[in-house]
This record gives sequence, C-alpha cells and structure tokens, in this order.
Amino acid sequence: MNSDKINVLLIDDHELILHGIEHILEQIPAVGTVRTARSGQEALELIGRTPFDLSILDIELPDLSGFDLIGHTSAPAIRRHASSSIPCTRRYGTSTG
Repeated sequence: MNSDKINVLLIDDHELILHGIEHILEQIPAVGTVRTARSGQEALELIGRTPFDLSILDIELPDLSGFDLIGHTSAPAIRRHASSSIPCTRRYGTSTG
C-alpha cells in the first residue's frame, strides 16, 4: 500500500451505485485502495481490520443506518456538506513510516 495515496471504503447496498462510484474513484491518481461493503456490519468488520482515510456511505443501509455506522467509528470530526444532507467524515492519524 502506498502511503501517499488515500484508502477509501465505499458502503452501499445498491450494486450499481457501489460499482459506479468505485469506477470513478479508481480513475483518480490520489486514490490507492478502494474497498466496498454492502452492509453496515460488513463495513464495521472492514473498519476493524483496515485503516481508511475516507468513507463514502449510504445513509439507508439494510441493517444499520449510516448515521449509526458513523457513530460506531472513531472519526473525530464529522461535518455536513453545506449543499446536501451527506455527512462527511474526516479521520486524522499519524504516519509510522
């Protein structure tokens, strides 16, 4: 994994949306790994194993709301984009290498 690139977690239960956003992100040079989850539980399992720099999530997941999922993560800053109802999270960490 290249530490100069961001690692992204996409969380959505709609395959078309998930693959569309994944395809767009893979075209961005600054994006490294793109992982996907189709449920809140699957996302929590991935978050527990892998550090992500950015999470893009659906608010209406089948097993857990996106807001509840945000509450389960350790993201220290949560803000709302001014022009939409999409919650944006930013996670800060330290580099060990």
